[in-house]
Amino acid sequence: MSTPTPSPRLTGIDALRGLAAISVVFYHYTTRYQQKYGFNEPPSLEFPFGHLGVNLFFVISGFVIFMTLERIRRPEDFVVSRFSRLFPTFWAAVLLTAAVEALTQVLGSGLTPLQIVANLLMVHEFLSFPSVDGVYWTLQIELFFYLWMFSLWLIGGLRRPYPWITLWLLLSLATSGVAGWSLPVPYRVAQLGLLPHIPFFVLGMAVYLQHSRGAAERLRPLALGSLALAVIGLTQGATLLAWAACFVALLLLALRINARVERLARPVIWLGAISYPLYLLHQNIGYTVIHFAQVWGINAPGAGIAALAVALLLAGAVHTLVELPAMEAIRRTYKSAALALPLAKWQWLALALCLAFGLLGLSFALPRLLH
Repeated sequence: MSTPTPSPRLTGIDALRGLAAISVVFYHYTTRYQQKYGFNEPPSLEFPFGHLGVNLFFVISGFVIFMTLERIRRPEDFVVSRFSRLFPTFWAAVLLTAAVEALTQVLGSGLTPLQIVANLLMVHEFLSFPSVDGVYWTLQIELFFYLWMFSLWLIGGLRRPYPWITLWLLLSLATSGVAGWSLPVPYRVAQLGLLPHIPFFVLGMAVYLQHSRGAAERLRPLALGSLALAVIGLTQGATLLAWAACFVALLLLALRINARVERLARPVIWLGAISYPLYLLHQNIGYTVIHFAQVWGINAPGAGIAALAVALLLAGAVHTLVELPAMEAIRRTYKSAALALPLAKWQWLALALCLAFGLLGLSFALPRLLH
């Protein structure tokens, strides 16, 4: 039974995850809450670009998933690693958020049992089920990214990644409608192929290639990253291009100061450790806390601080009680019980493609069946 090759902890990347998570939280508790519901008084703080923390998450994922796939030995290693990382915490967050909404009825979301069950699959929006919490939209994007990167690894595409990734970027550009023309690709196909989002993942991949492949390959990662930035600039505008360049600089800085971060920024590293449950739990539960805080006469800054405190406490609890124990238990069971499936790489590839196209078929069929 083989296990994934242990990798050194990239503390700087953890810290960057923490900054990305808290920027999204600040955005939701200031600018976004004011837009959706309105504070009792104009908020004294705005954080209008905080939602771009999601794009920074995509950049980080591009780096981390490429690195993970280069260090595994068996397909099962990656599947178990990603499942144990994503799903137990996600299930806990869905059920906890649904329980809070059912008990308080503050946001008027009218959740149904079928909707909650569909959310547990993590691809619910692709199948036309609304999210229990609005932040979940990014989870299916991450899941699709894992699926396609896993497929590339299975066929050996990550050993020579540049043609594949360049083609992916060109497809993104061709379907964007730049210059008034767009390749006629159905919306759901574009979503499954990550075409609107792939340039940000590619930026992370380019940084990883530059970081890991040595001086002999420095120019090719640079060219790949430049192409990704060009696609972002052409399809999403100069503002997002500037932010994307900042994200690359932050990722490079995080790698450079990796050894020093642990001593200098323990709170940020802790935020990085709880960033996944914090992201999943902060929005609707936080909005509920802000609502009740304002009903009780607390001003906008105080309501936001109360919501932040609750979100951090819940995220810390889920991280300690669910995320870490579940991850450890699943991975320990995998290692000790010899759960490796006797499948060749081409069989894993067939499964991955069947899953992708099965989801695509369901995404077209389910709305008709349910309505």
